Amino acid sequence: MKSLNEFTKQYSISKTLRFALEPVGKTREFIDEFISSDNRVADDYKAAKLIIDDYHRFFIEEVLSNNSFVEEDILKELYSLFLKQEKSDAEKKAYEGLLKSVCKRIGETFKEANKTYSAFGKPSELLKPKNKDDSKIVKWIKEKYSEVEADEKIKTVSAFGNFTTYFSGFNENRENIYSGEDKHGSVAHRIIENLERFFGNCKNFENLAKDYPNIGIGDFAEIFNPCHFNKCVSQRQIDAYNEKIGSASDQAAASKGVNQIINEYRQKNNKKLVLKLRKVFKVPRS
Repeated sequence: MKSLNEFTKQYSISKTLRFALEPVGKTREFIDEFISSDNRVADDYKAAKLIIDDYHRFFIEEVLSNNSFVEEDILKELYSLFLKQEKSDAEKKAYEGLLKSVCKRIGETFKEANKTYSAFGKPSELLKPKNKDDSKIVKWIKEKYSEVEADEKIKTVSAFGNFTTYFSGFNENRENIYSGEDKHGSVAHRIIENLERFFGNCKNFENLAKDYPNIGIGDFAEIFNPCHFNKCVSQRQIDAYNEKIGSASDQAAASKGVNQIINEYRQKNNKKLVLKLRKVFKVPRS
């Protein structure tokens, strides 16, 4: 019988030794402070993004409220083409071309306004103070919020006055909202969506008024005119327009909307009205 010694120490064994450098003293304090500071920056960044998004909403509302994007003759031409069920190739091209020109104008208007507001482009233009003066966003915060609210928000955004590159990617994403092309998510895309929905409401309103002259919606004729569209582009204007449309059964409304009047007329006169007006979409939020 062979000795057990012949079965031992036949192969080498690989062992991994693990060591750790544990910081002590001032080194530990420095690392802890560094991590804590980094966490504070991450929290401040999230808070600052919310403030900047609020600024973008303000910027969008300002631009849309104070500009007209489609001349009346263009609106009339677009509406005329919109009403055609069967468009020729030339008419389709003309319609698409006009919509494209509207998008381009929207983009150009935002680009021009941005020279004053600095909502997109280099984040330093918005966040960094110049010539010992407040940054643009700090000025806006002081105008919008109470002193108590403003102090905290100013403290948050001011922390990035010398570190504006934190927001480079963030700003690039927001810049897409102001594109002069009919891109999904852009203000221009939403305005074109709302334009066609608005035209559909104009068409349905005209048909209702013509087929049911006693329906009682004549007071709303002004806002269901194609040329009224320029007053339905900002969020404030959209809210007012949608309120006029109302729902089919909005009993809580201060005044009846068109859809409620249509619904009541249908019930009272036993009419099978299927036409109703659709609310337009909200402006894209950053």
